[in-house]
Amino acid sequence: MNRISVVIPTYNREKVIKESIDSVLKQTLQPIEIIVVDDFSTDNTLQILKKYDNGTLKVIKNQFKKGANGARNTGILFAEGDLIAFQDSDDTWDENKLQLQLEKLTSEDADICFCSINTGDRKLPYRTLASEEIYRQLRIRNFISTQSILIKTAVAKKIMFDEELKRYQDWDFVLRASESFKIVHCPHALVDIRIQTDSITKKVNNMEALFHLAKKHKELLEEKPINPALKYKLLMYSSYREKKIMKTGYYAIYYVFNKFYVDYILKLERL
Repeated sequence: MNRISVVIPTYNREKVIKESIDSVLKQTLQPIEIIVVDDFSTDNTLQILKKYDNGTLKVIKNQFKKGANGARNTGILFAEGDLIAFQDSDDTWDENKLQLQLEKLTSEDADICFCSINTGDRKLPYRTLASEEIYRQLRIRNFISTQSILIKTAVAKKIMFDEELKRYQDWDFVLRASESFKIVHCPHALVDIRIQTDSITKKVNNMEALFHLAKKHKELLEEKPINPALKYKLLMYSSYREKKIMKTGYYAIYYVFNKFYVDYILKLERL
């Protein structure tokens, strides 16, 4: 069971999509297919994709914009491999990623394997997590990124991505998967992530998505141990949300205050 399909959602990534695909093509363990789902791009992304003529790359063009989650779900449904690896169109892989993850998944008889990632100056997670610890830690924090996941295709088709969530889709996906399937950690940092600076508006969207995620997964606020910073952020955001004062100026004040408070809480936790 080593037939791997790689699913890459993309939207207007003409400047970075080639580097992302090339890192997949350089894998020591070659996938049987690379499914690029173009989410109705308006730039030259499709022209760049047409230059690949190796029989491995398959391009699916959405007829309307469905979002990254919808694009991933399309890729899942079209995948022919026994396993699916997700990649983002602006990130790159270490050449041994698929090989090392497959070895880990097979040796541990697991359903999902995620690897650590490089964020520029940090490796996340920085230490190896045992399978039983993964389940517990997922209810405290989000540490599994979509592009680090290798998953059995049958499992992916049961879980699917929530197309209503605009953010934290990776957290929601693995939270639901962890209820029924075994997840293991490959401790090598095998994905290089491009960090994008968030605007104030995007931070508001992040909090809105986190708010809906917590409503969907109530255990994030009810189970112990719990992340007090997460709970505080959600409670404070909920208060502002109900009062309908989430204008940029108010949110900027909220965000600055909230950052200092959360940092303080996390510092206390480490003592």
